[in-house]
Amino acid sequence: MLREGFPKQVATTFSTLCRQSFPALAETSVADNSKPRDNSVTIIGGHFDAHKAVLSWMLACCEGRGMRPFPYIHRRRFWHYSHALESAEMLQIDILCEELCGRMKDIANLQVHTEDVHAVYSSTEKGHPIRSMIAESIGRALLERRLAARLAYKMLRQDPQLKDFDDDVNEAIARLKKDCAESEQGRAARAEHQAVRKAAKKARPTALRTTLEQSPKDDHRRCGSAPRCSHRSCQV
Repeated sequence: MLREGFPKQVATTFSTLCRQSFPALAETSVADNSKPRDNSVTIIGGHFDAHKAVLSWMLACCEGRGMRPFPYIHRRRFWHYSHALESAEMLQIDILCEELCGRMKDIANLQVHTEDVHAVYSSTEKGHPIRSMIAESIGRALLERRLAARLAYKMLRQDPQLKDFDDDVNEAIARLKKDCAESEQGRAARAEHQAVRKAAKKARPTALRTTLEQSPKDDHRRCGSAPRCSHRSCQV
């Protein structure tokens, strides 16, 4: 039991799962109203503390002070935010999922801490999306030559218990290099196309002027038909 006596109105306000479990009377048929109504929601999996934190956040948002940010975490932030995100996804709280995803992306754009790396890779399976975020974070930092505490990450990559981490980082680096190369080729192709269009546009007025400057009389003189031409400018 995560929490007993949780206000149903609060739960249905934030959670799509709860709204589906506790539909409003106006949305139910007469036959359904005659059946015993559920008074609890069951979620399987996740972390107990993360679920409690999400429920506490929901209550805090209903204390008359408006929407509240999810509590900030200072130690192993990426790891704990991933647990909260998992809970929010289970309860189908879209607004909280968006907030937590944004925080995790901000961390990954800089550098995921070694403690978070070890915690995630020690407790998740290969192919988990959180692992992908970590691998790309470290791979990008390596490519951009801004990775702090490089030795600590090197030790993690050499740890036999975290072999997947080294493989994931190598794959992320290869993917980032490929994306960069394709992006550069695309820019070069666009620049070449623009140069061709610019050259063609510049040459078009010159050809037009040459045609306009050439008089009909000159044409007739070359073909010998000027005396028979009805144009006043071509009369000889």
